[in-house]
Amino acid sequence: MSALSLSELRGMGRRPDVVVLGIGNRLRGDDAAGVLVAEECMRRGMAGVDCGDVPENHLADVARREPRVVILADAADFGGRPGDAAVFEADELGGSGVATHGMPISLIADHLAALCGARVLLLAVQPKALGFGLALSPEVAAAAARAADVLAGLTPPARVEVTS
Repeated sequence: MSALSLSELRGMGRRPDVVVLGIGNRLRGDDAAGVLVAEECMRRGMAGVDCGDVPENHLADVARREPRVVILADAADFGGRPGDAAVFEADELGGSGVATHGMPISLIADHLAALCGARVLLLAVQPKALGFGLALSPEVAAAAARAADVLAGLTPPARVEVTS
C-alpha cells in the first residue's frame, strides 16, 4: 500500500463536489484529529461533516449531496511520526493495517461508492496518544490545521505529507 501525496489534495476542499468527513472521538486525545480537520474545513467555508466516531450514521446524508469525492479524515496508525499525514485510496485499505474506528474504512468507502459513486480517500493523521481523557497533542493539532489549509488551497503541504 502506498500513500498519495497530500499535495494532490491542494485546493480540493473548495470544489462543490467534495465533502470532508471528520471521524474521531474528542475525548480520546489525538483521536480527535479527523473531526478537527472537518471542523477547520467548515470554518473555511468547505463542505464538511463532523461524524464523531460513527461515520456510518452520516453516509446517507453525504450521498444526498452527490459528491464526486469524499475525503475521510481520521487519526490512523500508518507508521508515521505523530502529526504526519498521508492520503490513501480507500480501496487500498482492506487488510492494510491502517487502523481507524469500529467499522472498517474499506466498508464505509464501498458503501459510499454504492450510494453515490464517489471516489473515497482517507486523509490519515498519525496520532501520538489515543487514551480517554488525554489532551490533543500539539503535533496532531497542527497537522489538522495544516491539512485543512491544504484542502482550502491556502498553503503548500510540505511538512504534513508522507509517501512511500
